[in-house]
Amino acid sequence: MHLVVPVAFALVASPAAGLTGAEFKQADPSFASGYVLGVVEDRVLVVDTDDPRIEAIRACVFGAKINSATLYDLVISWLARNPKDLPLPALGSIYKAVNEMCGQ
Repeated sequence: MHLVVPVAFALVASPAAGLTGAEFKQADPSFASGYVLGVVEDRVLVVDTDDPRIEAIRACVFGAKINSATLYDLVISWLARNPKDLPLPALGSIYKAVNEMCGQ
């Protein structure tokens, strides 16, 4: 029980949880590449759903054999074309960029 509170606090207090599009764009590329890879892996590997859109995205990402550098470039490009999303959570921008890439 003693571990639950610190772990829960660490998850909530994580700066990555509140990363905006602007912060993502300004972040060290190594950090941002790992961040975007984690978000995409969570979406296509961890999320267990029967949603055909998620299945299509999963097939698209695996079929393209995308690495973290390519995903980073994709999101940076998406943010450059959609500056209105800079103050919004980066998570949403990552989802939108991957959805656009995969035609969803």
